[in-house]
Amino acid sequence: MKANVSADWTDIGFGVDIRDFLDARGHKLGIFERHFNNTGERCQGGAILFDGINQFDGYPQWDVVSFDPLTIKTEIKCSRCGHRGWIHHGKWVSR
Repeated sequence: MKANVSADWTDIGFGVDIRDFLDARGHKLGIFERHFNNTGERCQGGAILFDGINQFDGYPQWDVVSFDPLTIKTEIKCSRCGHRGWIHHGKWVSR
């Protein structure tokens, strides 16, 4: 499956930015998330794939409650630095 990434990052608070992860037709498959780790360096958190929308078998997927504003039910935890939280009403909520 061919996929694209939107060019613009959106600040959702607490030093967390997101941008869309799209399929070739422009349908949103998920988002990419980045944040600052506890030493103040930028950490590329990775892809947040939306459950039931894409075909990335074997990868974790997150439950979307609302697309606009974006609300993701499942906690997001960075496997690189342990940063964690949720996206609720388009904003980052720290744990």
